[in-house]
Amino acid sequence: MICNRRHQKRFRGQSLVEFALVGPIFFLMLLGTVEMGRLMWVNHELSNGTREGARWATVRGERSGENINAGQVRTVILDRTSALNDASLTVNLTWSDPSRAPGSTVTVATTYEYVPMIGGFLGIGNITMNRQSEMTVHY
Repeated sequence: MICNRRHQKRFRGQSLVEFALVGPIFFLMLLGTVEMGRLMWVNHELSNGTREGARWATVRGERSGENINAGQVRTVILDRTSALNDASLTVNLTWSDPSRAPGSTVTVATTYEYVPMIGGFLGIGNITMNRQSEMTVHY
């Protein structure tokens, strides 16, 4: 019994030292995994939002009588996505034919500035994502 207590007393701080060595690496890997998942989610939302913005613009072609602009498409993208921040999204809208007649194409190009959660700890700056979607006006 006495020998066992001496043995425990001698190795009491061992687990604390091991955790101090392994803990930061473990938490860095855990946060890195969460950050990569978040980056992929935002990437998917930006791609889907750009496609939805282009689709929304194509159904408002020549016959709709609406005069749409990039601000309206930006609002549609933000309404249909949940991961995008309002201040970090820019939208550019171009038509192949200014009359927006059937057969013309609309191009929606988006730029998003992704801010990593753990970027400040690791010195990682913002990541700029660009997406573009082009669709044809059918009516």
